[in-house]
Amino acid sequence: MGAPGPDGVTMYFSVQDWLNLLRSTGSLAGLPLAVAGAGLMLFGWRLWRVCTILSFGAIGAIVAGVLVGPTENQWLYAIMAAVLLAAAGALAGQYSIGALAGLLSGGISLNLLSSMGFQGSTLWLAGGVGLTAGAAFGFLYGRHVVILMTAFEGAILVVSGFAAMMAASSGLYGTLRWMATSNYIVLPFMLLVPTVVSFFYQVSEVHRVQADT
Repeated sequence: MGAPGPDGVTMYFSVQDWLNLLRSTGSLAGLPLAVAGAGLMLFGWRLWRVCTILSFGAIGAIVAGVLVGPTENQWLYAIMAAVLLAAAGALAGQYSIGALAGLLSGGISLNLLSSMGFQGSTLWLAGGVGLTAGAAFGFLYGRHVVILMTAFEGAILVVSGFAAMMAASSGLYGTLRWMATSNYIVLPFMLLVPTVVSFFYQVSEVHRVQADT
């Protein structure tokens, strides 16, 4: 599912695992994923409270699932962690965006450095720096963080939705799996383009609404 990090804890998911999960859900799940992703990419900034709370829940579920590992109660732990972290995000109020930005930044830092082979105190120090920097940026530029977050999450859902629909065809699924796993540029590019487009669209919408009022 990933590579072991410090103390034997898996720090990142593999693309293959995600593609297998999407294929197991069936092609019918593709359309709801794509529609939900498009909604986030277009209107995420308007629903920032809901998106922030859901993002906290998603982080809790992923972290719990990784730490617990593939056991019978993995989903139970993931749901419990999602509910607890989502509740914490809701209680954080105006500080939730900064806290979310810190968690995401720290998690991404740990993920990237762990995949590069860093371990021990160096890894956790870098994660702490990423968490602090992300939290500070979130407090200063909360709206832009929300827009970037929803744009990226929407892009993930849209790409996942199309991947799930393509999984109905073994030929298309094989091509997609080969492209995503054999070339490390393909998947980031597939996510970067819609993320950037959504980010600038939402920023322009914010400016238009502010100008109208």
